[in-house]
Amino acid sequence: MKDKKVFKIKKNPSVKITEKKEEEIVRFGKMLKNVNITTIYVGNLRYNKTEIQIKGLFNKFGKVTYVEISNKHKGTAFVQMPNAESAKMAIKSLNNTEFDGRTLKVSIAKQRENLSTEEIKPRKKIEKEIEEAIVKNQEKAKLKRKPKGLDALFNYLGK
Repeated sequence: MKDKKVFKIKKNPSVKITEKKEEEIVRFGKMLKNVNITTIYVGNLRYNKTEIQIKGLFNKFGKVTYVEISNKHKGTAFVQMPNAESAKMAIKSLNNTEFDGRTLKVSIAKQRENLSTEEIKPRKKIEKEIEEAIVKNQEKAKLKRKPKGLDALFNYLGK
């Protein structure tokens, strides 16, 4: 029985790739091949929703090529549809509708590169404040240390 995979993965004996990881790599390769795919953001989902349930919700409007539930931001998912018209219909029909007791937020997903600098600025400001606090604490720690050995002797003699 021939295995029809679009992308072949070179086997490296020092690197162990699980079957699940290999499937993810192949799926990612297929996503790259389909450039015209529309990615849809789905928010305010219940945490227990599965990819199959979400795919079933969007299959009513057209073919769904990929569904990914976000692990980082609970209650969100990304759905990919190859036909832009069916994706727009799904967004219009499902946005602000109730699904399993929650009002869905459905829209075209933003590209990470398109995030405005205002959204990134507060994070950089916080990182800078943390860095300054670390430096300040290190300087305080140096002042609190009592000199030992030759340092204590030189301090006693006045350098």
